Amino acid sequence: MSINEIKNFDEAIALIQSLQNENARLKNKVEQQDVRISNLTEMLIKSQKKMFGKSSEQTKYIDGSEQLSLFNEAEKEYVAAAPEPTQETLVAVHTRKKKRTKAEITANVKHIRQVCEMENPVCEECGEELTCIGEEFVRSEMNIIPAQMYVIDIYCKVYKCTHCTDDELTKIFKAPVPASIMKKSMATAGTVAYIMQQKYQLGIPLYRQEQYLKAEGVEIGRNTLANWIIRSSRWFGPLWNRIKELLLQEKVIHADETMLRVLKRDGKQVDAQSILQRQGF
Repeated sequence: MSINEIKNFDEAIALIQSLQNENARLKNKVEQQDVRISNLTEMLIKSQKKMFGKSSEQTKYIDGSEQLSLFNEAEKEYVAAAPEPTQETLVAVHTRKKKRTKAEITANVKHIRQVCEMENPVCEECGEELTCIGEEFVRSEMNIIPAQMYVIDIYCKVYKCTHCTDDELTKIFKAPVPASIMKKSMATAGTVAYIMQQKYQLGIPLYRQEQYLKAEGVEIGRNTLANWIIRSSRWFGPLWNRIKELLLQEKVIHADETMLRVLKRDGKQVDAQSILQRQGF
């Protein structure tokens, strides 16, 4: 019903009521859409921060508007008991660490002497042969050789006894061959140790090791590398059993050693150290 179609007062009241209901419905719909838009916007911001933001970004001074606040840092960092700096502490702060020498940096690295000699040690003036009177240090150079890969083709010599040999029987002897770390596998103990060290100590995943080996001309799939690790882990059995045996002999195996106040007793705060002392540790 439109305004032009109103014939009496009751119809006008009904139209007003209908418009009010429609207005309330639309208002409720808009509020729901605003909430949904707000939620989606927040999810988008978090997703972008996770994807493009720094993983170690400090959010200590970020307020609710996702903006870096420059005015509440003092309030957050305020500590009434913080000591005032003294001349000694100021000097200590600005004291630079002594620069390490080349000899200190390479102290644990193997050194190889390289002596440069003259091809024809003769005097340029008279042509007589020169006599060496010593050596002069020139410089030190750091050389790095990439990991070397090579295949060991193992053969064993076969022998026969000429004294025991006759027309019907020939005694054959073979040289002993070292046992393989895994049956029907070309991996050596050094190869498996290298793969384990790269993965578990340096954190290089197997797919990256696979890419590195491929770049060096050796195509070994990550599944094969994983099989080598799993199958070789049995060699750690005795070591694992010994570590377990020693751990079970200890009174405490795991403990939270962080010195934080964790409980209150009789209204007084108690730190973790005192709790351990009361329990006899």
